[in-house]
Amino acid sequence: MSADEAQGSGETGGKVAVIGAGAWGTTLAWMLGRRGRDTALWARRPELAEEMRLTRRNSAYRPEVELPADVTPTADMAEALSGATAAILAVPSHVVREVLRAAQPLLPPSLPVVIAAKGLERGSGKRMTQVAGEVLGAEAGGPEPLRGDRPRQARGRRRGRAGSGLETGHAGPFGVYPLPRLHQL
Repeated sequence: MSADEAQGSGETGGKVAVIGAGAWGTTLAWMLGRRGRDTALWARRPELAEEMRLTRRNSAYRPEVELPADVTPTADMAEALSGATAAILAVPSHVVREVLRAAQPLLPPSLPVVIAAKGLERGSGKRMTQVAGEVLGAEAGGPEPLRGDRPRQARGRRRGRAGSGLETGHAGPFGVYPLPRLHQL
């Protein structure tokens, strides 16, 4: 699917930094970019960031998706986070703590951080929002999990609607409460 075919609603807003250029991070960056959002897509591997910058494709994880012009791939986390009004962490659960430790000195305390990783941390059994809270020193209302209807998300991704059914939310004492839809970050 080309970027032109995926043209969104033209929404604008501040820059969003997507940390993680696997299939999920690439999909989220594509979704934001097609809506006209300035989006940085951080890849751990410099050669992957360079490939995406040159070809507008992530051949390792989402070769069928053409990245919109509003998505800027980079292997420099400081560049990705510079000027961001929100950050989305989309890395595998087994590296969430490591990646957050690397990002922590670069994150302004007021920057909203959305956790798009699923699962529990190996060893501790902690949820990703708990890990993020520990690393970032977040108070109540800190890192927000990305949530949604998984079957609906999968169907939406297959049909080229990457953001189908996704919302952000924050973990409260009795569950996860919805916040604005992801594209409204």
